[in-house]
Amino acid sequence: MGGFVIPKREIAMENDATEKTIQTTTTRENGEEDKGEQEEEDKGNAKMSSSSPSSSPSSLKKRKKDVSVKTPPPPPVEETKEEEEEEEKNALFPILEKDRGGQPPLKVPKFKEPLSLETFMTQFYLPKKPCAMRRFCTHWPAHEKWKDPSYFLDNFGARAVPVEFGSSYSSENWKINVVTFEEFLLKHMTDDKCGAYLAQQTLADQFPKLLEDIREPEYVHGCFREEEEDEGNGGSKINIVAKNFWIGPKNTVSPPHTDPRDNLFVQICGAKRVRLWKPLDTDTDKDDNDDDDDENAMYQNATTTTTMYPYTASSTENTKLTNTSKAGDISLASFSPRAFPRLYRRPFYDVQLDAGDALFIPKGWWHFVKSVSNSISVSYWW
Repeated sequence: MGGFVIPKREIAMENDATEKTIQTTTTRENGEEDKGEQEEEDKGNAKMSSSSPSSSPSSLKKRKKDVSVKTPPPPPVEETKEEEEEEEKNALFPILEKDRGGQPPLKVPKFKEPLSLETFMTQFYLPKKPCAMRRFCTHWPAHEKWKDPSYFLDNFGARAVPVEFGSSYSSENWKINVVTFEEFLLKHMTDDKCGAYLAQQTLADQFPKLLEDIREPEYVHGCFREEEEDEGNGGSKINIVAKNFWIGPKNTVSPPHTDPRDNLFVQICGAKRVRLWKPLDTDTDKDDNDDDDDENAMYQNATTTTTMYPYTASSTENTKLTNTSKAGDISLASFSPRAFPRLYRRPFYDVQLDAGDALFIPKGWWHFVKSVSNSISVSYWW
């Protein structure tokens, strides 16, 4: 799963550089041999074709025309029966399919390889539809380098970082403490119940060395981006790509919320599960089907209600979190569908991100995120 494993007491790891070098060299040499064999085979085929009666100018023209046909995008990855059963067992709503007519999850389209810029833009970016891609960052140095905690300890261990503590940023017990990177890794990353999360931090500004290990996806430059004001340049408009880092142990949670910009979420180490809701399913909808009991009435006004139950300016707490749902951690067995009936009945999409995967979350889509192991992610907002 591309884990990021922290020992309980101290780091005592050795990088088997020799073995990795041998593996890399062997792969490269095998690739060159295969390439050479393929070139010889191609030359032989070309010689046979030139002497063949079928190699007329018209047939060559037709063959050239056929080659120019665009390759269709790779098909979504088909899940095996075992994978589907595993996903059902790990459902974010533990009682979803079994209780009170809950909706079964829809599937986010998931592709075997990164999509071409053209396919991504026309089929997902412009229509504002999510998609997931495997092997998106497996060629990034970070994919292997960041699995080893000693890399962060050796380079940034003594530096201070702001760490969130609490079940989630919308909970009453939430707070931020400044600790050293070493303390965060050795003490808090080994405890999946402490709620420690180095979340939504622009670590590359503090540690520019991290930029050597990641690659800025072409999507964020090839697609239209929103402009922001550059206060240091007379308020002129500039295009900015925000890179947010997310590092935490198993069970870190981001409650259902929306982002202010399009989001390409790249899972570098570990795994996370994500649930998404369409924007059209989260706007203010007319309420015709709910019972008029006291529990539902508290979320109603006249004839309308908000289906994701966000905090509002008139809320008794978290008045600034208008992009966040009051539902909190929807993965808990104690979560009550009756408390949030419209959210519970809304169609939603589920996807698991393993190490190397990426997920496009369009602006305005609500999403809930939970780590299922120690995890490192980078999100690109543009």
